Amino acid sequence: MHARRRPVAQGGPGQLCRGAARRAAIRCRAGTLAIGLLLSLLAAWPELKQWDFKILATDIDTSVLAKAASGVYAVGDLSDLSRERVRLFERVDDEYVAVPKAARDLVSFKPLNLLAPAWPMKGQFDAIFCRNVTIYFDRPTQSEVIGRLTSVLVPGGLLYVGHSENLGLHAPDFRLVGKTVYQARAHHKAKDAA
Repeated sequence: MHARRRPVAQGGPGQLCRGAARRAAIRCRAGTLAIGLLLSLLAAWPELKQWDFKILATDIDTSVLAKAASGVYAVGDLSDLSRERVRLFERVDDEYVAVPKAARDLVSFKPLNLLAPAWPMKGQFDAIFCRNVTIYFDRPTQSEVIGRLTSVLVPGGLLYVGHSENLGLHAPDFRLVGKTVYQARAHHKAKDAA
C-alpha cells in the first residue's frame, strides 16, 4: 500500500479529501493495511479525527472482516507493515497489539463481492486501494471491475493497483502519477456504486 506524497504532503489530508465524502476504500485482507495507513495519517495529521474522513475496508471473507473489526492483532500478523507503522498500535501484551480508539472510529469493515450485481456502498471515493485483486480475474472480468471502480471514484481521485495489474480499456480515464497509482481524469463520469 502506498501513501502518495503528492496529494497529501503538500497540503495535508485536505488535498486527498477534497470532496464532501472524504472517503477511501481499501481491500481489507486482515485489516492491517487499512489500519496501518490510517495510523500513519493520524500520526502525520492528528486533526484528521476532526474531519469528515472515513475509510471503508472491504473483503469477501466475513471471518477476515470480523478479525479486522476486533482491532486486536498478534504482533506476527503485522509483518506486512513497516516497523514505524507497527509502533503506532497500542501494546496489549508481549504478543498482541490493539488499534487505538481514535483510529477504530474512522474505519468501517464491510463485506463486498466485487462481482455482485450491486455494491452496497453509496457515493464516491477520493481514493481506492485495490491492489493484487483483479489479477485473479479473466480479462473481461478485470475490465468490468476496473470500470465499476472508476465509476465510484471522484474526478481527480486516486486508484492504487498492484504491480501486475493494468487498467486495460479504462486507461484513458486515468493518468499515471506513481508506479501503481492512477489519478482519474476530470472528464470521467463518477456515479453511485449501487
